[in-house]
Amino acid sequence: MVDYFASYRADERLAAFKTRLPPDVILDEPGCRVVVAEMLDVVYLGEWFRAVAANEVTFDAPAFDACLAALDAAACGPSMRDTLWDSTCLGLAPPSGGTEQRAFVHRTRHVGEACAPIRDGIGGAFYGSCDPQQGFCCYTDATHPGCQFPFAGDGTTRPGTCQAVAAIDAPCSAALPLKLCASGNDCDPDRGTCVAPMTAALAVGASCIDASYNLLGTCTNSWCDVLGTKRCEMLRPDGVACTGGDECSSGLCQTTCRPNTICE
Repeated sequence: MVDYFASYRADERLAAFKTRLPPDVILDEPGCRVVVAEMLDVVYLGEWFRAVAANEVTFDAPAFDACLAALDAAACGPSMRDTLWDSTCLGLAPPSGGTEQRAFVHRTRHVGEACAPIRDGIGGAFYGSCDPQQGFCCYTDATHPGCQFPFAGDGTTRPGTCQAVAAIDAPCSAALPLKLCASGNDCDPDRGTCVAPMTAALAVGASCIDASYNLLGTCTNSWCDVLGTKRCEMLRPDGVACTGGDECSSGLCQTTCRPNTICE
């Protein structure tokens, strides 16, 4: 339970809940249901369902039921861990974009239509209720040219209008004024243009990221040492120092790689 709630404790939006979470308290099932429901109303799930209620996005009931069914069917161990952390379903971490999106909501606002940011990672905040393959949520004001950040300094979201994304090889910018690529594509900082993601399967020892920190593919049965060797490295066994679960053969890192004990 400490492992599972660590990501909730780390979320700045949930600071008021820390004293109600493990390891500060031991939760029984009724208490767990109460605190999780309250937290999910603050973070991504509440944001999406408020957008559904406002007719800003469309709710996909069969996809949501499929996410719940996957949780019901998950076996203890790696299957349960992977299902709990599945960003396309109900995992707390936001999806990475492109083909990885929340399965149970569809964003269909077209270019020129009103949009609202959704606090579910970068993709939710910047593309908001716009179709992320067509547009991003562009907030404008009279004091600054072009598209500004769709949220204020205190995190308050600022509605805008869907602005067309930049095409592959077209100019883009992640700095102000914003000009974003379609979700899943990258804005190459050296060229200042949109580039398609690299999807090749990479073996241990292969270069996995370039000098501009664009991924060169996906490491197979290994992990990409982005801030170190920039190569695919062998998965680490239990007891070896780590900074993230992707480095560990067990998928679980807490200072060192640890055995997966979910459900035990």
